[in-house]
Amino acid sequence: MEEPPWLKRLNRLERCCGNPNYLLNVDFDKLVKVAEDTTNLTNFGDDSWTQYYEASLNSIKAIAHKSPLLCVILKSQLLIRLRNRLFIVQKITENPCIKNEQIDSPIIITGLPRSGTTILFELLNQDPDLRAPLGYETIQTPLSKDGLARNNNYRKEIAECLFDLNMDIAPNLREMHDNRNELPAECAEIMTNALTFPHPKIDAPGDYQSRISSYLDDSRYKWHKMVLQTLQHESKKSTWVLKDLFHIHFLELVFATYPNARIIHTHRDPVSVIPSLLSLLNTMSKIYPEYKIKNIQQAISFFEGGLKKSISQRVMDTSLNKKIIDIQFSKLITNPKDIIESCYQKFNIEYTDETRSRIAKYIKERPREKYGKHTYNLNDYGLSEKSLRKQFQFYTDYYQIR
Repeated sequence: MEEPPWLKRLNRLERCCGNPNYLLNVDFDKLVKVAEDTTNLTNFGDDSWTQYYEASLNSIKAIAHKSPLLCVILKSQLLIRLRNRLFIVQKITENPCIKNEQIDSPIIITGLPRSGTTILFELLNQDPDLRAPLGYETIQTPLSKDGLARNNNYRKEIAECLFDLNMDIAPNLREMHDNRNELPAECAEIMTNALTFPHPKIDAPGDYQSRISSYLDDSRYKWHKMVLQTLQHESKKSTWVLKDLFHIHFLELVFATYPNARIIHTHRDPVSVIPSLLSLLNTMSKIYPEYKIKNIQQAISFFEGGLKKSISQRVMDTSLNKKIIDIQFSKLITNPKDIIESCYQKFNIEYTDETRSRIAKYIKERPREKYGKHTYNLNDYGLSEKSLRKQFQFYTDYYQIR
């Protein structure tokens, strides 16, 4: 995808200065000091944040000579995240009762990427008795004593600015995965905005188990829960509806953190999923270089490993089947209203006329491909349908995906 002309011009600015470091200084201690000085806080809680922070700084430095504008955006996001972490710790220190907030029986959507998780997430969020974390809530926490930071309009403006910049840089992103300040936000955004790694890099070297091993501690989910508790503390108590593709790799941590969690697992033919995912990641890499896939087969094997792990868990512990409902993408797209109703029946939730009406209205006003059709092809990535079908036959057979 070609860079927009305005972006090309901005990215040439570093040549005028001779070195991007003259335009943008990315220094560990200086950014931390900025966050501390602008919040008058110094307590980041445990030290788990430093590993994420260092990795983020290295990512910014790696693209400094290519895109000064991206460096500015990523540096801004990093400062927001540093401040968020400080605010969260301070809020809980001042109000320790926040940690008593019960995140009871959340509904958590997960599954293969590009398998309908986003539209399902947005539809469930139409229920007034369910609540998803919204884009602006995860990017800008309402925790500062500064009145502006407690003003929702101010928080939404900050989030919308960042989302719009992403769409400006990668215009095709909206047709693949639209992000808005008032749309539901994925759990990865909750984690990153509290300075924790949301998931492994999908094409990292090594076998599947070695790639996820360092992510099996509970620090990421501990912070995930603290953010939800903090958001919930001063608001109406509702059942949380959450979504992230990578929960399927860490179901043991999900249930350890939320013992009464209810899982919706979406399923789609990998022959459609894989090229769609690779196309999305290629577009996202225009904004976030870490999404650039260098080893396609390694990336595919990551999702293969996650599906095998989740199937094994369900075979070994059949009680999980009472907590998980399986949704086929093809049925969700052709008959979303019935699929939603089946989820409510499975989890014994009242499906009110108001919710039914809201969902029908949302489907009408936000049709699929609203911003254009996302096109992709296996051949673009040197993949064959035959080999993918063989690789994922264990999955399509187990869930009877056709």
